[in-house]
Amino acid sequence: MTTLKRLYLSKNRINLNENTFHGLENIEIIDFSFNLLTKIKSNSFHNLNKLKTLYLSGNPIHSIESNGFRGLDVIEILCLHGNRFREMEGLKLNTFQHLSSLKSLSLCTSQTNYFDSSMYVGLENLEQINFKI
Repeated sequence: MTTLKRLYLSKNRINLNENTFHGLENIEIIDFSFNLLTKIKSNSFHNLNKLKTLYLSGNPIHSIESNGFRGLDVIEILCLHGNRFREMEGLKLNTFQHLSSLKSLSLCTSQTNYFDSSMYVGLENLEQINFKI
């Protein structure tokens, strides 16, 4: 499946593991919305260096480990709205630091009231951020 460019797995009741995206190095769009993801572990997306759009909306994600998005060098759109980030621990400081190509970040209705500016260090291309709660 090395030629696969888009992967739509919304509403499938699935979770991530270290081999979820093995062999999908050319993927550009992943929709993992409305599944059973509770945590983004370090290096979950490490081999997806062509991924431009990632939808993780509507999952019960409560935390993202450091380096959870490492390897997403060209990502432009990241949708995390509708998750369960309630505390500072849910979104670590520098959570998005490796996403220098990111243009759009959606965190709306993520049930958090903590937003530290250090979470956005390194986002020099960010054009849009949605915090609507």
